[in-house]
Amino acid sequence: MNGFLEATYDKFIFRVKTDCLYTKDDFWARVDGTLATVGVADFWQKVSGDVAFLEMVAPGTEVRQDQELGNIETIKAAAGILSPVTGKVVEVNAELETSPFLINQDPYGAGWIYRIEMTDPEGDRAALLDAEAYFALMKEKFAQEAKRLYGKNPLQIVTDDGDSLWLPMPLTLDSVKNVGASLSHARGDSDAVAYVLWQA
Repeated sequence: MNGFLEATYDKFIFRVKTDCLYTKDDFWARVDGTLATVGVADFWQKVSGDVAFLEMVAPGTEVRQDQELGNIETIKAAAGILSPVTGKVVEVNAELETSPFLINQDPYGAGWIYRIEMTDPEGDRAALLDAEAYFALMKEKFAQEAKRLYGKNPLQIVTDDGDSLWLPMPLTLDSVKNVGASLSHARGDSDAVAYVLWQA
């Protein structure tokens, strides 16, 4: 697999890259042999806001799985970068020093943070979530976040082709339009707003 799993909430589309493995703390690893490219998931960057600054370790740094490897500061929060794998940092994304916004623009591509030579690839794989498992966890997380913000569980709609949509409650016309517009963009379907209204 080499695509995305997607879920829409209000005006946001959350994406999970299918060729990555994930931690429960929203970090990903794309493994090629014993080399892992790592970064933060789309869900984390959307919830945390625009990235303003990164503090990164130097190449040659040895790391254990779940160990902190620097920090990320956004307009909303500061958080440690937790390594998804055990090994040695062999490359740092130097572009992020001057362009940290790449994490927001392309979290699974140009916004990668480290490349790590793994020393326990089998053990690391066993401790990580595949895309489907992380996707389920992500949906639970934003449902909890929606309940915190709005005081009620969001309304879930599953479309005929398997898309998952969430509407904040209480339901408003604006929230329906936001989801419909996101679905229209994803599906190329100009009738998506009417579809969401019919489903709701």
